[in-house]
Amino acid sequence: MFDIGFLELVLIGVVALVVFGPQRLPEVVRTAGFWVGKLRAAMSNVRSEVKREMHNAEVLQRELEEKIKKDVALPPAVEKPAADQPPGSSDKTHADKPL
Repeated sequence: MFDIGFLELVLIGVVALVVFGPQRLPEVVRTAGFWVGKLRAAMSNVRSEVKREMHNAEVLQRELEEKIKKDVALPPAVEKPAADQPPGSSDKTHADKPL
């Protein structure tokens, strides 16, 4: 996560010892550990929530794509002319059609 080597870690420990003193250092480290644990748990919850929402979105997208493919694959409804009429002719004239 952080690219901290051994020397950097020792330096952070020495600075913390000087700033907080030997009496308060265990309490400060314990409190920091508590908050780091809470932060990790919260990040884990957020990560799982994002994964769940992405999965739901992917499922919804697949369902929509399948529905679109199904709708596109349906042949259009075309009226077939009667067997005794030649193609292009119709029983109705233009006068019979409403405006």
